[in-house]
Amino acid sequence: MKIRCNMVALPLVIALSACSSEDSGAANACNDLVNNAPAVTLVAIADSPPAALGGTLVDGTYWLTGFNVFTGPGGTTDLSTFTANATFVLSGTTMQQVLSSNGGAEKRYTSTVSTSGTTLYATDTCPEPVTEQDPYTATPTKLTIYLDDPNGTFEQIYTKQ
Repeated sequence: MKIRCNMVALPLVIALSACSSEDSGAANACNDLVNNAPAVTLVAIADSPPAALGGTLVDGTYWLTGFNVFTGPGGTTDLSTFTANATFVLSGTTMQQVLSSNGGAEKRYTSTVSTSGTTLYATDTCPEPVTEQDPYTATPTKLTIYLDDPNGTFEQIYTKQ
């Protein structure tokens, strides 16, 4: 849930100006997960995002398997190349995460998670307390998280391994 992209809108093109995993500071202090997930490339989709449906979170290990940005009907599909790989383990209300963007250094987080309706709440307990709330859809095999941005809605699709 930590992959964030800041986009700069240009005429007929959106360029990813600063797209990275947030800096954790204490890189290995939060967990010792191995990030075996393959890298996925951010894809721009000129349409509206699907509605978040909520659902029940299922314990297990998940890999990032899809990373999209919905730029709206008629929006751009032309983006700079950005890749990410991420693994997280969900156990009860604890989520441990490891991720990397564009082949860079791994970032690690431990969070407490909860849900209400179609909103997923995550409060980092390591490396420092940060709270996020994002729309989501959960099925027995996937967790999809939507991150709203002025230039589009990012969709992170995680598949249970």
